[in-house]
Amino acid sequence: MNATMYTLIIIVVCVGITGFLVWKLNKFRTTKAYKNNDSRLIKFLKWEEKFILKFTKPTNNKIGAQIQALIKKVSDRIKIKTKSRFWLLLIALALIIGGQIIMHRTIHIDSWTDIRQSINDWLRVDAKFLGNVLIGMSCSILGGVLFAITSYKTELFKTNLSAIFPVPDSPILKKFHVSKWLLPFLLGSIFFAILMIRVWIFELEFFDVFFWIAAIFFITSAVFKYDKASGISILPNQPYRDVGIIILLLIMGLLIGTYQLQNIPNSIQGDEGVFFENARAIANGNYTHSIFGFGVYSYPIFSSFIQGAVMRIFGKDIWGWRFASVLPALLSVVPLYFLGKEVFNRRVGIISSLIYISSPYYLSFARLGYNNSQAILFVTLCVWLFYLGLKRKSLLYIFLTGVAAGLGFLTYSSGKLGMVIITLLFAIFFLLKLFRKGTRRFILIGFLMFVIGYTLIAVPHLSYGITQDPQTFRYKLVEGLFNNFDYAVSMFGEQSVTQTSTITYLDRFRIIHSPELSPRLLLRGVVRSLLGLQFDEFSNNYYLSASLAGPIAVVFYVCGLFAVLAHFWKPNSYPFLIWFISGLFFLSIISTYPPRPAHLVPIIPILALFSGLGVYVVVEQITKHLDAAKRSWAPLQPVLLTACCLLIMIFGIREYYVESPKMYRPNLEQVMNWAGLQNPRETEIYYIYDSEYYKDWVPYYYRLELTKPSFNRLHIEQIRDCSVQWPEDKDFSLFFEENTAAELIPVFKEQFDSAKFITIRDRDNKPVGRAVVNGSVKLSTEVTFWVGLGNLLTSRVMWLVWPLIAFVIYLAIKKEPIWGTQKLRPEFVSKFKNFKAGPILSIFNTSSSKTPSANSLSEPERSFELGFFFRLGLRQTDREYQAKIVLNSSKKQNQNQEQNNPLE
Repeated sequence: MNATMYTLIIIVVCVGITGFLVWKLNKFRTTKAYKNNDSRLIKFLKWEEKFILKFTKPTNNKIGAQIQALIKKVSDRIKIKTKSRFWLLLIALALIIGGQIIMHRTIHIDSWTDIRQSINDWLRVDAKFLGNVLIGMSCSILGGVLFAITSYKTELFKTNLSAIFPVPDSPILKKFHVSKWLLPFLLGSIFFAILMIRVWIFELEFFDVFFWIAAIFFITSAVFKYDKASGISILPNQPYRDVGIIILLLIMGLLIGTYQLQNIPNSIQGDEGVFFENARAIANGNYTHSIFGFGVYSYPIFSSFIQGAVMRIFGKDIWGWRFASVLPALLSVVPLYFLGKEVFNRRVGIISSLIYISSPYYLSFARLGYNNSQAILFVTLCVWLFYLGLKRKSLLYIFLTGVAAGLGFLTYSSGKLGMVIITLLFAIFFLLKLFRKGTRRFILIGFLMFVIGYTLIAVPHLSYGITQDPQTFRYKLVEGLFNNFDYAVSMFGEQSVTQTSTITYLDRFRIIHSPELSPRLLLRGVVRSLLGLQFDEFSNNYYLSASLAGPIAVVFYVCGLFAVLAHFWKPNSYPFLIWFISGLFFLSIISTYPPRPAHLVPIIPILALFSGLGVYVVVEQITKHLDAAKRSWAPLQPVLLTACCLLIMIFGIREYYVESPKMYRPNLEQVMNWAGLQNPRETEIYYIYDSEYYKDWVPYYYRLELTKPSFNRLHIEQIRDCSVQWPEDKDFSLFFEENTAAELIPVFKEQFDSAKFITIRDRDNKPVGRAVVNGSVKLSTEVTFWVGLGNLLTSRVMWLVWPLIAFVIYLAIKKEPIWGTQKLRPEFVSKFKNFKAGPILSIFNTSSSKTPSANSLSEPERSFELGFFFRLGLRQTDREYQAKIVLNSSKKQNQNQEQNNPLE
C-alpha cells in the first residue's frame, strides 16, 4: 500500500471521527445533564453554542452562515459609490493588463540579480526573466483583489448566487415504490455479478460487453422508474431558444475545430501515432480483446474504442482520427452552456461557450490524436448532471453523474477528476448540513446512487487491472508523482537528493521521502501551475504557443476567478472553485514537471467560464456607470459584450492557426509524411541516406500505408557514382539530411536546371534537412484562407453541419423562434398573406396562381409550391400573435377588476 492510500485512509478516518464527535455533542445538548450540569466542559459547550448562534442567524442559504455573517458585517460597512466603483474597476483592469505586459517583457525591469538567482536555485521556477514574472504576477493578483471588491454585490451575483446548487430540505426518498423498480434492478445486478465473476476468473472476452450493457440498461431503467413514480420531472424541458443556441454553438465549433484538420498541425507527436494504430485496428474490426483491458501506454482501451467508432463512420485516415478528438471536446459545450446559463444567465453561458470553442488550449488538444479531449466531456457532464440532480431532487441525474464519472475513469487519466469533484462536493454538503434535520438522508442516499453509477462503469476495468496486471494499472500514477526520484534529481542534482532523502522502490520507480525537498517540489508545482495559466513561456509543447487561459481571455479569466473568490462562501461557488482548485492540485501541482497542459485539459471549460463571467461583470460595471451618468447607455451592453467576445475569439483562433505553425515546424520525416498525403500516386519520393542505420528506414505514414506516392531509398554512393536514373515523365522530390547538404546540393544543381531547393528549419530557425523538388510536388501545407474555407465546405464535417442548419431553420419557423418571429407586428405579417410565388418558386405549382383566401386557411390546398410552406408558417405565426393579444387583454381586464373590487 503506497503513501497515497495511507493518506486517503487517514483523511477518511479523521472525517469520520470528527463527524461522530459532532453528532455526539449535538445529541448530548438535548439531555438533562447538559441543561443542569455546571461543569467546565458544559459551560464551554454552552458558550460555544451561544457564540455560533450569534453569527448564524437565518439566511437564505443556511450554508456557511457563520462565515457569511462575518463577511456581511464587514461588507455592509464598505459602501462604494457607483462612480468610485467604476474608477476602482479601471484601476483593477489596468493592473491586470499591466501585469500581463510586464510578465512577457524580454528585458529585465528589476535589479534583483542575486535575489532572482537565489529564488530560482531554491525553487527552480526556471523562468527566463523571473523578476518580470514575479512583478507582473503581483500586479495581476492586486488587480484581481480590487476587481473582487468592485464586483462584490453586483446585480449578477445578487440575483443568481443565492439559489445555486441548492440542497433540498426534504428527503429525496418519499416512498419506496418497490414494485416499480425492484425487478429491473435485480436483473441489472445479476448481469453485473456475472460480469464480475468472469473478471475474477480471468475469462473475459469481447462479448462480455453485452453483460455490461445489459446491467447498465436495467439499473438505469430501475432508477428512472423510481423517479417517475415519485413524480419527479426527468426531461430537461429547455426552451427551443436554448436548443437553437446550442445547435448554433455546435455548428460554429465544428467549423472552427475542423478547419484544415488534416494539415494543421502538419506533424505528429512522438507517441501520438500508437493511438492511431489502435483506433484503426478497432475500426477495421481487427481487435478482439476485452473492452475492459489496457490500451496505449496503460490507458484503458475503452478510449481507443471511442476513437475507433468515430473513425469507422468518418474515415479511417488522419482526418477521421483527429475528428475523433474534436467531437468529444466539442460536445462539452452543451453542459458548459447550461451551467453558465442556469447558474448566472444566458449571456454568460453564450460568452463562455464561444470563448471555449475558440481557445488555443482547447484547439490544441481537440485536434491532436490523443485521448485527452475525452476527459473534458465527462468531467463537465459530472458537474452539470450533479447540478440537475440537486435542483430536481432526482436520483436518476445523480446516478448519471456517477455514470459520467465512471466513463471519465475509462478514458484519459485526467478523467478521474470528475469523481474527485463530486466526492468533495458531497463531503462539503454533508458537513455543512450536519446539524440540519432531514438533509443528511438526502446527502447519503444521493451519494449512494453516485457510487452505484460509478461502480457500474468503472469497477470492471478496475478489477481487471488489479487482478490481472496491477503494475500496468498503477504505472501512470506512480510515474507522474512529484516525489519521483528522477524528477527530483533533474531539479536539485543526484548528490543533494541522495544525501537528504530516503529512497524506496515501487514497481520499477524510485520514490523519495525528504522533509527538505518534498515541500520545495510541492511549492514549485504551485507556483509554476498558477503561472502557466497566465504565462506563455511554460507552454512550449503540444502545439501551444500562448498561456493556457488564452492571449486576450487571460485578462477576463483573472477577473472572473476573483469575482467568484469574492463570493466563496456561497454554495454556488463551491463546484467551480473545487473544479478549478482540485484540477490544479491533482493534475499539475503534485505531478512531475509542472505545469502539465496534457493533464490539465479538464479545467479548460472552467477557465472559459471564468473568462465569460469576467467579460460580463466588466461590461455590466461599465454600462452601470454610464447609466448612472444619465446617458442611457443600457442598450450598449450587448454591443460591448459582442465586441469583447469577438476580440477574444479572433485572437484565440489567430494564435492557433497563425502563430502556432510558426513555432512548431515539421522535421524532415514529417515533411515527407505530408508530402505523401498531399501529392498524387504518380509522384516519386526519394530519401538519400549516408548511414547503414537508415538502410531499411521508412517514414511513419508510409509504413501505415496512408500515402499515395511511392517511397524510395538511395545510398549517397549512388549519387556520387551518378548511377541513378531519374524519372523523366514523373514529378519527384529528393530529401536528405543537413550534414550531407554541402556535398549533394552542387551535384543536384548540375543535374536539375529547373529544380527548387528548399531548406527545412526547426523552431529556432536552424536547418535540419534539405529538399529538392523537380516538377509540381507540393511540400508546404500552407493555403490561403479562401482555399481552406473551400476545403472545409467540402469536407466530411458538412455531414453534420447541414442537418444542424436545417434543424435550426425548422426551429425558427415552426417552434418558438430564436430571433423572435412570433413577435412580428400584424402589419408586417399581413404583407406576406398575399404572397405570390415568382416564376422560380412556382415551377412545381399544380394549383391555381391565385392566393388562397382567408376562408381556406383551415384546409389549405395541397401544393408542391415552395412558397406554400412559407405562407403557412406566416399564417400560423399571425394566429398565435392574435391569440397572445387576446390572452393578454383578458389578463389585464381581470387585474383591473381585482383592483376595483378588492377582497375584504
